[in-house]
Amino acid sequence: MGAKLPVFGKPSTFWKPLISSSLAKAASGVVWDLLPNEHSAGWDPSISGKKIRVSFLDDVVKNNKRTLVTVSHWNKLLKGSLVRFLVESQVDDPSGLKNFKHPEGYLYKADLTVENDSHIDTFLVTKR
Repeated sequence: MGAKLPVFGKPSTFWKPLISSSLAKAASGVVWDLLPNEHSAGWDPSISGKKIRVSFLDDVVKNNKRTLVTVSHWNKLLKGSLVRFLVESQVDDPSGLKNFKHPEGYLYKADLTVENDSHIDTFLVTKR
């Protein structure tokens, strides 16, 4: 989605109206965005009443200080169990993630949640 193709441009520009149209027909007001940033460019979040983006963070020690680091390598694997939880529980708000038990120990951290109009960023964190 993020590639820049000669003459054509970015694939996200081509796909955005098609994906957004399909999502608008299927969305029930809440869209859980679990996509990498470059793939998120392929749809228009204004088609949903509320967009919730979830990120996985590792709480690690770096330079003798605890810091939160975005998980990239295992991201798809980690999101699989989250998708199952979301489908089975029909949660439509980040606070519903407090009942989520991730096999790798990631927990919902309400204090990290950031709300901006109809866009919500929320995080699942584990200590490493």
